[in-house]
Amino acid sequence: NFQLMWQNIIANNLVSRVMPRLLGLGAAAGSLNVPASLGSGTLASSVALDSVAPDGVAIPIAALDDVYAGFNGKMVIKIDVEGFEWAVFSGGLQLLRSVKPDMVCEVLRRAPNIAEMQLFLEEAGYRNFHITNKGLVPSKNIKPVKNERDWLFTTKTAAELSALGYPVLENA
Repeated sequence: NFQLMWQNIIANNLVSRVMPRLLGLGAAAGSLNVPASLGSGTLASSVALDSVAPDGVAIPIAALDDVYAGFNGKMVIKIDVEGFEWAVFSGGLQLLRSVKPDMVCEVLRRAPNIAEMQLFLEEAGYRNFHITNKGLVPSKNIKPVKNERDWLFTTKTAAELSALGYPVLENA
């Protein structure tokens, strides 16, 4: 996946704007062995932070707060971590509170820490928008569903998002 990411960056002339890192994000520093072979029935792009493999490639794990210590620019984050969203959030609480990046986050029904995410986002001034095929649906609470699993977490208002050209469905 890392090699494919670099190929995509080169093919789209994004070398000066995008810098991929072979790095996992979690609550704290550590490492994870990505197995050489994932076996049948396993997503080739998905390895859980709590998985154990005796062989493979050791990938460092870091907290967002450590990776982006002192960062003060604009940031957008895409999170798709198969139920480990809170580990990424909790490793980046300072960054998320200070920079307030817009975040597109897949939230699975099996995610164990939705209440913690909800509380943090609310306290940090974020708004929740469910991303649907018809547009963004404002929601006070994060309610994972089987399909259309992505959410936008932002400090922007519905009016600001609409002004940027994003369809916001107020009465959905």
